[in-house]
Amino acid sequence: MLRAEDGSDAFAVVSGRELLAGAVADAGCAYHFDDRDVLAGTSYSYRLVAVERNGTERSFGPLRVLVNAVAPAAISLHPCRPNPMPDETTVAFDLPEAGWVEAMVYDASGRRVKQLIAGTYSAGTHALSWAGSDESGVRLAAGVYFVRMQTGSWAGVQKVVLAP
Repeated sequence: MLRAEDGSDAFAVVSGRELLAGAVADAGCAYHFDDRDVLAGTSYSYRLVAVERNGTERSFGPLRVLVNAVAPAAISLHPCRPNPMPDETTVAFDLPEAGWVEAMVYDASGRRVKQLIAGTYSAGTHALSWAGSDESGVRLAAGVYFVRMQTGSWAGVQKVVLAP
């Protein structure tokens, strides 16, 4: 995992520890990384460098994050950006306190096509990416999809359009 501060292009290694995923990058695997060495009110950009078993390296990102000085006042699921999504969209959400969060993608018929996250998240604003693939990593057909997030008894839904 690499990080740059305040829009700089000078990325440096944040952690030497490996982030393990259940599959190769093309299969739509998910990574989770908590950076605990950040300053409130500061913007950071992150890049993930994935090394496949055959030694091939692939870079993902950058993903820009603004560390909030104060935890959000309420739970919210932000609209997906960009929308319509040509290749990838960002799903952002706010948590006023730490808690278990699940986010799933459903097609227009209500069938679950992808689990984005399921885990404990700290208070703050979080962002994750979805590349328009299903659980198997296969690119889904163009159309309307819904991102549903649940934490505790709260649930929210945002519509996203996957462009052809």
